[in-house]
Amino acid sequence: SNGDEVLYRDTTLSIDENAIISVKLYPIPSKKEVFIDFNGWKELIDLRVYNLNGRQVTAHKTQNGLNIEKLSPGIYIVELIDQNGWTIIKQFIKS
Repeated sequence: SNGDEVLYRDTTLSIDENAIISVKLYPIPSKKEVFIDFNGWKELIDLRVYNLNGRQVTAHKTQNGLNIEKLSPGIYIVELIDQNGWTIIKQFIKS
């Protein structure tokens, strides 16, 4: 042996259950309102809605969702940002 040492430590990697975030939009497709289930998020700071051309569009934010009645039918992207800067991107269909 030339004096080289190898250190080995058996560790278990895990995910803190409190860190798991899931956001669900429903119903899809929708005509008037899309509800948002913020499972795992403490506080939503910003919510932006984009069309498929990347242009930000207006959708009225409600207590637990979006009023999309005035949007044209099509596919939209929602960007949700929490107080820690975490961003989740979801999509919905306006029928």
